[in-house]
Amino acid sequence: AAFTGLFYIKIPPATVEFGTFNGEPIKWQVAEKYNDGTMLLVTKDCIGYMPFDEESNDWESSELREWLNTDFTADFTEEEMSHIMTVTNEIILSDEEKDEAVAGDHPHYWNFTRNQVGDMSKTAYHNYLEDNVYIPTLDMMEGIDFKEPYWILCPYTGNGYMERYMNNDGFILHTDVASERGVRAVVRYIEQ
Repeated sequence: AAFTGLFYIKIPPATVEFGTFNGEPIKWQVAEKYNDGTMLLVTKDCIGYMPFDEESNDWESSELREWLNTDFTADFTEEEMSHIMTVTNEIILSDEEKDEAVAGDHPHYWNFTRNQVGDMSKTAYHNYLEDNVYIPTLDMMEGIDFKEPYWILCPYTGNGYMERYMNNDGFILHTDVASERGVRAVVRYIEQ
């Protein structure tokens, strides 16, 4: 009897080195390549563990956002910073912040699985915010790995003090913003 089968081989994503943190080169996973020659990069591993904020899941005013755009990039040269493109992110809002929404008509109802966590996010309460360095978004969940728990850019919408994170078992969970989770930085890299 002959054996025939279909094999699925997962090719690891490409990685690049760009910038330094704590005196070490940073390794990035190429999450996506765009037609304009830019690339979406996410740090291959967590660059540290820290709270999202002391009290709020509002990304715009969060301590994590401030840290990523100051302390994390402090060792980047001017040349390296010139390769980081400013992007406009769609920011889901908690039910407490729904009055600040520019679009959407409901809280973000979600599923714990990576392939369904983004369901209904486009019609949930949200606004837009420009970022240079940020954390993984819902759109990125299916394409990046989960060796260790890390924050994602999506609040728990039932209150203003819990944030979602990717757990090391591949499920999306939520916890108090003052808890420590891994940080994976994201940038849109542009060749010059």
